[in-house]
Amino acid sequence: MKNKILTTIGLGCLGLLPALTSCEDFLDRPTEDNPTAVDFYQSENELKQAINPLYCIAWFDFQRMWIDAGDNLAGNYGKGASNIYTSLQTTTAGANDILTNGYGALNAVISMANIAMTNMDAYSPLDASIVNKYKGEAMLMKALSYFYIVRLWGETPIIDDNVKIIGEGQSYNLTKNTEEDIYKYIITVLQKAAEYLPESNDPGRVDKYSAYGLLSKVYLYYGCLKGKDAHLLDQSLKYAELVKKSAHGTLEPVYGKLFRHEGETSPESLITLHWAPTYNPYPSININHCDLGCSGLNETGAWGQWNYVTIDLQNLFGVNAFDPNVKYGEPTTRPDSYKDENLSVAAGYDVRRPATMALYHDYIPFWQRDKEIPALGKKGFYVTWNCGKADKENTTDVDNGWEWVFPSGAAPVKQIHGSIADHIAEFGCTPDGQGSCMPMILLRTADVYLCASEAAFHKGDMTTAKEYMDIVRTRAGVGNEAYTLDMKFYIDERRRELAFEGDNYYDLRRWAYIDVESATAYILAQERNSRACGWLGGDGDMMSAFKNPTNEDYVKPNTDVKPTTIPSSTFKSVAAGGAFLLPYPDKDVAANPNLGGDAQSYDFSQLGYYDDSKI
Repeated sequence: MKNKILTTIGLGCLGLLPALTSCEDFLDRPTEDNPTAVDFYQSENELKQAINPLYCIAWFDFQRMWIDAGDNLAGNYGKGASNIYTSLQTTTAGANDILTNGYGALNAVISMANIAMTNMDAYSPLDASIVNKYKGEAMLMKALSYFYIVRLWGETPIIDDNVKIIGEGQSYNLTKNTEEDIYKYIITVLQKAAEYLPESNDPGRVDKYSAYGLLSKVYLYYGCLKGKDAHLLDQSLKYAELVKKSAHGTLEPVYGKLFRHEGETSPESLITLHWAPTYNPYPSININHCDLGCSGLNETGAWGQWNYVTIDLQNLFGVNAFDPNVKYGEPTTRPDSYKDENLSVAAGYDVRRPATMALYHDYIPFWQRDKEIPALGKKGFYVTWNCGKADKENTTDVDNGWEWVFPSGAAPVKQIHGSIADHIAEFGCTPDGQGSCMPMILLRTADVYLCASEAAFHKGDMTTAKEYMDIVRTRAGVGNEAYTLDMKFYIDERRRELAFEGDNYYDLRRWAYIDVESATAYILAQERNSRACGWLGGDGDMMSAFKNPTNEDYVKPNTDVKPTTIPSSTFKSVAAGGAFLLPYPDKDVAANPNLGGDAQSYDFSQLGYYDDSKI
């Protein structure tokens, strides 16, 4: 039985890693009928319970925005409707539910962290060394939430003490603070978190090097905002080096395993959210499995077949879902597909491709692993037109199968556990309804190394830039391929490494800090489309496209998805040098009209541990 760590609320799995604390330690939280905070926070277990929601439930409503902003806006992922990208083409973007819920969730993380720390200080009799460990976890999650907010909306109110603000009646009268001050606040909070956090923590929880890794990334963004400031870029490199020398410094040897159960406790995973197999309560599940997966793959509910991996991301990997060399009806696999259950990929191919997207005639050993594939003589999942009859390519009778109808011919792989049998094999428990224990990795070491490479590049240190870049590309299996470092290459490489990890849109935002014209041109050149055979506006059908991959009537890109211009409401530029900002949710602007006003400097004197010389 595979093992699973849950820092969630709800029913847990029975199989646990032997060295770990009990499952209940991760699942517990304060009971809803707890009479007063005075009675809580009396033991270390209760401190842990107070922080546990920051690893799961607090982030629930951000999950869809994590992909919608990080990947859909970046050009990795296409969606037919109800997404931020299409709503930004209109004047009603502020009413978009995904945007509204995402902004609310990020602020909820901040509030939950602040209140937990306030209560720990007020009511816990435990030694400061114990209390500070959990305050450090809360600080890191709060800083991470602000990091998402500043990259999506720019200016926002800094809230360090929710109890104080509520007491003063200022909850709906908060003034925005400047982007620069928000970055300084994030850095200050993370430095204090690093001071409090242990060298190593319980598996699945953040530690000192999680804070260092996030500091490296934050300093890169802040350095770009400040015109490639050398001191700030040096700080990014300093913190990356600390991660490199730690137990987190070695990358997971098999890239694809990061996005299976192994990724949850891999040393490469620096910040991870953990989810439960039950949706009681509902916010304890990972809904990305449902949104990205497809109905025939999972018996318990998924609807991702309406969406697709864009042509642009396929092009970045040098692949085509309708490759004429992949013959319809021939029982073969693509040369760059997985070879076996160890997730091996033939030499000379990018191992990240099959871990990121599924293409026609791919073999995926961790989906439907209990089912035989007669055509290949092995168990697992074989991508064909009629996926239920992979050995026959049946074109009419689909009673025992389901149709591969992703509108570009390519589907996401990351974040998807597969069938019920797959979930049991991976996590040792049965998913309930739409539940999934698939972890969400919000920061990993390879990301930090790419940030360090870019920081060195901006400083003109090409030796260090290539050193960090080569670590990542060597693991990917493309270490011998020549490359030239420039910003387009960095954006492309980060998409190859981090697609469907909710991050790539922010790379464009960072690029816009230093060169908004080039960042905008990059977006305009993307093929964000489906194919004409797809369900989104096409007149053809997928089976005909697989059978006739050179027929332009089926495989040409749709023209209604690729933007020819970028409306000001989509990616607006502001005088301060920011770009690619999203509108505030209408509900929040109505509640606090100051969000529509000018930003002010933050009064750091109210933050007792702030030291400008340490920024």
